[in-house]
Amino acid sequence: MKEVTISSTDEVDKLDGFGDTFAFDVETRDEDTKKLTADWYNLEVFLLSLYDGEISVVVDCYNDDTDELLQAVFDQIAPNRGQANTVIAHNIPFDIKALHKHDVSLYNADWFDTLIAHHLLDERKKHGLKHLAKEYFDADVVGLQDSYRQDKMSDTLEEYARKDTVWPFRLADRFWPKLCEEDLDTLFKKVEMPFQRVLVEMEENGVKFNKEKAERYRKKLSDQITNMEVEMCDLVGIDVEEQFTLTDDGVNYVIPFNWASNKQLRELLYDELELETDIETDAGKKSVGEKALKSLKGQHEVIDTLLEYKTATQLKSNFFDVLPDLVDEDGRIRPAYKDFGAETGRLSCANPNMQNLPSDEWRGVETRECFEASDGKKMIAVDYSGQELRVAAQVTKDSQLIQNIKEGIDPHLMNANTVFDLGLDREQMKRSHPNYDKIKKKYKESGERGKAKIFTYGILYGAQEYRIMNEFGCTEEEAKEYLENYFDTFSGIKDRFDEIEKKVQKQGYIRTMYGRKRRFSKRDGKYGKYYPPAAFRQAKNHTIQGASSDMMRVALIKTLNYKHNNPEYGLDILMTVHDEAVVECNEQYAEKVAEDIEDIFASVVGDSFVVDMPAHSDIGDTYAAA
Repeated sequence: MKEVTISSTDEVDKLDGFGDTFAFDVETRDEDTKKLTADWYNLEVFLLSLYDGEISVVVDCYNDDTDELLQAVFDQIAPNRGQANTVIAHNIPFDIKALHKHDVSLYNADWFDTLIAHHLLDERKKHGLKHLAKEYFDADVVGLQDSYRQDKMSDTLEEYARKDTVWPFRLADRFWPKLCEEDLDTLFKKVEMPFQRVLVEMEENGVKFNKEKAERYRKKLSDQITNMEVEMCDLVGIDVEEQFTLTDDGVNYVIPFNWASNKQLRELLYDELELETDIETDAGKKSVGEKALKSLKGQHEVIDTLLEYKTATQLKSNFFDVLPDLVDEDGRIRPAYKDFGAETGRLSCANPNMQNLPSDEWRGVETRECFEASDGKKMIAVDYSGQELRVAAQVTKDSQLIQNIKEGIDPHLMNANTVFDLGLDREQMKRSHPNYDKIKKKYKESGERGKAKIFTYGILYGAQEYRIMNEFGCTEEEAKEYLENYFDTFSGIKDRFDEIEKKVQKQGYIRTMYGRKRRFSKRDGKYGKYYPPAAFRQAKNHTIQGASSDMMRVALIKTLNYKHNNPEYGLDILMTVHDEAVVECNEQYAEKVAEDIEDIFASVVGDSFVVDMPAHSDIGDTYAAA
């Protein structure tokens, strides 16, 4: 292996003969403090490494001309934005984003992310580069922190940088034949690699956040939490001292009980108030979690307020206490998305976790109201209508489910009618029926329609008697009867589920319609190795949830292409929340863009799908409005 070091634009000619396929990696630090960082908004590249299978290059960017040096290097080896190149990296969105900070683009190159390749080959394993280097090459691993100096490149840092490109290059050489062998090459090339561009787009764009509005909500939550603590103390007979002040509030409270303490709460509920629950923690203590508290409803009037208190404190601590600190200087929050965070293939997110963003207003607190469209733009939220049920229809080919969807029947009402024998005919359950709203309201208020949602979604994800018993508070025999009634109507779902279990038993994995695998491990049992019940539940889940996730990936890839083909719209993909995509565009094009993106989303499934896949969008100045 030939080793080359470049520290100025005058030395770029050392790259003559460098290959079109290469691995690259960047090391980044804060541009002001020079401390190591991965925070995109503040970072700069201080080291670039490259490897083409023969030549190992380290570009020393400690000088003041980083932009010029990096651009000269890539102009030499990847002109035309990498059009003729294949570039390899481990977690490629990060490295691409770091290059963008220095106006270097590899957009037209073919991307090969060894992290994503390994995730597709076995989603159960660890995917870190150092871990893989140890596993595949028995390599000695040195930490970046131990090698880094703020003033100049050290010998150990140079060695570290070279390995960070040699390893991905060799891993790509190993992983590609395996992807082809397991029929994962199309998913990798046509879905996952284009989707990495979407991740770069979302993480660079971020979303505008109104800190002043968030602070008002935080203060409102704090006041409500205090009032609930006082109210709960009164309900259980705990004296609260009032201290009058000259502030706007006029009074402070000294509350002698910590309602956030599980220990104090457990003693109060179960020792002093002598409430009863069968729900315990892993340590064998009576639980004070949400599920346990719900089981205590009706035993004491404090429980209702306590559940509301739990919601308020979680909302405040998970969002309003942390979101303002995540806002960059340009007023935008940039979440970190993880394309390999869930074994099903679902996208995960951190700092903040947008997937957990509350969807509803709570006591006048609207979290989504704080996320706003940029000046001169409108925000558009788009999602599929009944995606999971429609994917289930495609997966199971259940004739009754397909017919229900095509006729516009309310699935929750249909399942309530099936399970609880409400005596409704098909016409009454159609959304087009003149009395539909009245019928829906009746069974929503009496509870059957709400309970039936476990059959609409839970059964599709493998819920069985135990879950139904917990949700309904019924006996095992009653739960079995409910399930039998459901599967009598949707026999195609039962047949498909039986087939999935047989496949897991036979081959140890299941695939989605896009080819994504979910693998399962056997456990040691008294009579030999066996697949646990959870494996079969997860397999059923994967065929629907995994396919739904990849459908969203394809829709967003098409949306990004639409953006590039229509630059005048000013379209930016901002984020995904749950199963919803959020974009913004120039205000005057909002109606046009919303309509086009609905069509793009709907077109993903093609003519072979057994039902259509309509999408719905809304437009607003804030995420709450959209």
